[in-house]
Amino acid sequence: QFGFSGAVRKQFTTDDLGDLATELQPFVKTYPQPTTTHDSHVRLGIGVGIEWESEIPETDEQAIRARKRARGGK
Repeated sequence: QFGFSGAVRKQFTTDDLGDLATELQPFVKTYPQPTTTHDSHVRLGIGVGIEWESEIPETDEQAIRARKRARGGK
């Protein structure tokens, strides 16, 4: 759910982009869709102590303060 683990769901055997698109379509149509919203996903992450950090340093003071408030001052 937070990208810490994964599993191979399908392997494709072609290098041709047209064939790949044809193979990919049925897989995408049957792949389970997420059941959470962005907000609930973020709240759950905060609740279990997962911290996401951008590669680009945050410089907006309001955003920095809001992030601290959301995480209980951490």
